[in-house]
Amino acid sequence: MAPQVRTFRLLIATYLVVAVALLGACEREPASPTPRASVTPAATAPNRLVGHWKSEQRYGVDRLFIGEIDPATGHGSFVLVQGGRPERPFFHEYELLKANGDRYSVRLHFELGGTEERDFRIAEDGGKLIETITHYKLKTESEYVRGEDVPTPTRPAN
Repeated sequence: MAPQVRTFRLLIATYLVVAVALLGACEREPASPTPRASVTPAATAPNRLVGHWKSEQRYGVDRLFIGEIDPATGHGSFVLVQGGRPERPFFHEYELLKANGDRYSVRLHFELGGTEERDFRIAEDGGKLIETITHYKLKTESEYVRGEDVPTPTRPAN
């Protein structure tokens, strides 16, 4: 047998042994799975997001009005009033994806179409809300405090 053929067969046999070893490793369960934090299913989570939240900005006060989730639709109201445009509230909806303690992941359904996922963290005393928005790898955080008890803006009649 020619040395080139022998080298080629040895190379193929080596590749096959490595491939079988990798496939075998992929099918196995980890020796000791890492414990995960308990995540409450969104449908049964106590929703501490509900209420009026406000944030002082240089152009005015941004306000969030987060409503209870309707069990029939799984969505709640998410009304944003920007300080620079208080006459034009944005009427969005949200769906709670998961809740873990005082951390919530929601999917916003925007008034004009489209969705976006956001994360919220509530301070232990319940008086502060931190919203995290991630676009690609860029994260921005906004801080809100509990607002006074004011009526939630309503949609104008068409």
